[in-house]
Amino acid sequence: MKMKAIVVGSFLAALMVVPVSVQADVLNIVNGDFETGSYADSSFTPIAGWTDAGTDPGFWLGKDNSLTGLDAASPQSGALYLTGSRAVGGAASQPVDATLSQTINLSPANLALVAGGSATLNLSFYYHDEDPADEGTVTVTFLDGSASELGSISTGVMGPGNYSSTEWTFMELSGAMDSATEAVRIDISTHRISATVSNLQYDSFSGSVIPEPSSVALVGVFGVGALFVRRRMKK
Repeated sequence: MKMKAIVVGSFLAALMVVPVSVQADVLNIVNGDFETGSYADSSFTPIAGWTDAGTDPGFWLGKDNSLTGLDAASPQSGALYLTGSRAVGGAASQPVDATLSQTINLSPANLALVAGGSATLNLSFYYHDEDPADEGTVTVTFLDGSASELGSISTGVMGPGNYSSTEWTFMELSGAMDSATEAVRIDISTHRISATVSNLQYDSFSGSVIPEPSSVALVGVFGVGALFVRRRMKK
């Protein structure tokens, strides 16, 4: 009789804790699709949600390749995309290197997932580059409550040499988040190797914070199991 109770108890222990997937929470990127604004707006206009810390604008809102055949013929989605081409804004010159940034404070739901120490950040976007003289990079930096850097993830150098140059290319970054993370900074960068125009484009940024599978106690199973044990012991 005691053996029966032990066997059932072991079976119960196996059922009490099971892995479950906790739902991911959206990273609140402002104007990640670059639809807020007007055609030819520069990063000094500014472009809503984003900051250009350079001395001259390095980004504009574009829509087609009517000014230079090396730009994307149309947005990946919507009516506008982000471009490094000064031709769109009619600028006489532009920086060789430019970075457009956005710092995002994690929502309470994000923070709750990160606090467990096992959350992953996923960032996706689309990239277009037909000019071998231009390169791009996207970096996500994890920040603590005092804006100190905890770590980062990056695409590395992107260019027509290692990505499809005639179509929008889907890109995705993924990395573990330090449990002290309270904000993330997205940096969109361009680098011009030669010539005078940075002919590369970005569109459709989105992100999420994803927890690792967690374990939960199944109270209902425990109740049924305990009742089963009691009944077997009474017989």
